[in-house]
Amino acid sequence: MDLLVIIIFISILYIFAKSRRKQGPADSIWPTVPRNVVFDGSTTEEQKDAWEFDGWECEEAVPVTVSIDIEYKDGKGQVTSRLVDVNQCMFSSNDGGMFRCFCHLRNATRYFKIDRVLSATDVMTGEVIKDLRGYLESIYESSPNRSLSRTFENQLDAIRILLYVGKADGQLRQAERDVINLVVRHLANDGRITDEEIAQELNGYGNPSIQVFRVAVGKVSHEGTAMKSYLYEAAEKIVATQKTVHAHEEEALDYMKKRFGLT
Repeated sequence: MDLLVIIIFISILYIFAKSRRKQGPADSIWPTVPRNVVFDGSTTEEQKDAWEFDGWECEEAVPVTVSIDIEYKDGKGQVTSRLVDVNQCMFSSNDGGMFRCFCHLRNATRYFKIDRVLSATDVMTGEVIKDLRGYLESIYESSPNRSLSRTFENQLDAIRILLYVGKADGQLRQAERDVINLVVRHLANDGRITDEEIAQELNGYGNPSIQVFRVAVGKVSHEGTAMKSYLYEAAEKIVATQKTVHAHEEEALDYMKKRFGLT
């Protein structure tokens, strides 16, 4: 009886192992690395970089554009000199963070830990970078991307008002977008911000409801007269882009005028 149980058990193991071989690596529970992206190095012998990337260690990535020459020491202690084109940074609160770049040495995308960069030089200016994290942060802080995100943080109510007026008739046309784009650049005081960047940011806010619009108007009503007049005039320009004034647009203008105390 015991021999029969053993035979049955071995048969079950054989069938299970055979089915796993047929499934192949695509059914593995472990994530695979895309072939066109290498995280701080490939595992191939040809490229000989150490795997170090862990996305869960980093905060949200921000765009940073700069070309630098670096001397880098990987997790295995191997030191290499590389020219890299940085395009994204992730500043972790736990360590120095990391950056994504195109590595000319490997001719591929790489992720590098900032605290493992032994030395760095800005290719364009020739400046020797003493504090790489601070240098990358300063580039981001002075970039149009940061100006845009800061404007949406500080002036979101004003933007929501214009977005509601623009979509009050059911759609946001290009002429209406143009008015909003001008206002966003004015509020940011940064003419480098592109229409495409603004459109991408606006896409995350969908269609503001009437309640959201009224709350935003209520908050802006505590601003100075100049700000309220500027937003009301911008809203009028949005409505004026069409020959026919939609009822919801007219109601929005009347509500703004009343809450802003404009005559």
